[in-house]
Amino acid sequence: MNKKVKFFVAAVYLISIIAGGLIYILKDTFQYDATLIQIIFSVILMMTPAIVAFIIEKKNVKTFIRYYNLSLKKIRIRMLLKYLVIFNLVIPVVYLIFQYLIGNVFQVPGFGKLLDLNDIVPQFMEVLPESRALSIPILLIVFFIINTLSGITLNGLIALGEEIGWRGFMEKHLSFPFFKKNIIIGMIWGLWHAPLILNGHNYPSHPFWGIITMCVLCIIVSFYFSYILKKSNSLYLIGILHGSFNAYAAVFSEKMIIQNGNDLFNGVGVIMCITILTVFLTDFFINGKDNLRNSR
Repeated sequence: MNKKVKFFVAAVYLISIIAGGLIYILKDTFQYDATLIQIIFSVILMMTPAIVAFIIEKKNVKTFIRYYNLSLKKIRIRMLLKYLVIFNLVIPVVYLIFQYLIGNVFQVPGFGKLLDLNDIVPQFMEVLPESRALSIPILLIVFFIINTLSGITLNGLIALGEEIGWRGFMEKHLSFPFFKKNIIIGMIWGLWHAPLILNGHNYPSHPFWGIITMCVLCIIVSFYFSYILKKSNSLYLIGILHGSFNAYAAVFSEKMIIQNGNDLFNGVGVIMCITILTVFLTDFFINGKDNLRNSR
């Protein structure tokens, strides 16, 4: 790794550690609401990779935007629609299928059970008062619309702060083949979450194993995002998909649809890892590997 990459990693890790320490102090010393504190610091942290990258690159804003493919003109509508469907509909449906098979059919201990629709619906009554009349297809359409809007608006803009660092800065400054590069980026990205996870984020019952699980998930997602980036040449698209993913991953993590689950397996745990790997490999082999043959 060159000096720029080393400085970038050191800086974002230092900021993450400081944020983790502040969360711990505010949560335990002053007894503030832990969830609210985590949300606030998570949002701030997600912007820091972009800020650090901007400082290191020493480019003016226009050059920085062009250098990192941040022009909205780079987004191809057909590809945007394709991956919005994959990330906001296909991945959630595949996740639910795996959850049902592992938890309900094979009843593997620790994975919990997917609730029946009649049990799920009351939990959405506060946000969707008419949800009792909704069928599964309509609920999926509503889910797709909500997450798509989240991805193309606030969630996507915040997630873009991360993606400028991981898929922007790191991609450009690591001169390794596709496979090795994404193992490194995914591992660095996953460990960057460690201070938040140790404070109860995502895996409150298993913080230490949660760090390992997050690293595995980040490596898998890094492969998929990097693959899409090479096809689309648009970092904005990756930010949108990242923002959408964060929106529904939070819903699955809240155990609104799973009974007697485990945060290592449900939410952004093992089932999500299996789901994204399955969808990525399917997309990869169906649509060809030409984008990666000479990738560095």
